[in-house]
Amino acid sequence: EKPFVCGVCGRGFRIKKGLDDHFKLHNKDLQFKCSICPKTFVEKRGLEYHLKAHRGEKSHVCELCGERFSNPNCLKVHYRRHTGEKPYRCSFCPKAFSQQGTLIAHERFHKGEKPYVCDLCGEG
Repeated sequence: EKPFVCGVCGRGFRIKKGLDDHFKLHNKDLQFKCSICPKTFVEKRGLEYHLKAHRGEKSHVCELCGERFSNPNCLKVHYRRHTGEKPYRCSFCPKAFSQQGTLIAHERFHKGEKPYVCDLCGEG
């Protein structure tokens, strides 16, 4: 159940903070902007990790292979490559995914959603 619904695009969220963070995507004045590139973030912490990446700071190290990350969440997702963990399960079929974004894109296929429009022909 997703009781918190965005009034702009209709997307639903399980918790209010998810809706609050999402709403910042619609309001550029509430976003945190990178001073080096055009990227923006809905949370200050995201911008801080991004700036570390610009500076080449990668203090989070995988203990299994030595790969380094500037963002601890990226390290957490990376560990799933080693463990094979797939915590995000499709609600329409038996498939499971290691990343939430991949699950969301997969479930859009089941729903027939086409969120992207071709610049050349205009089809979704």
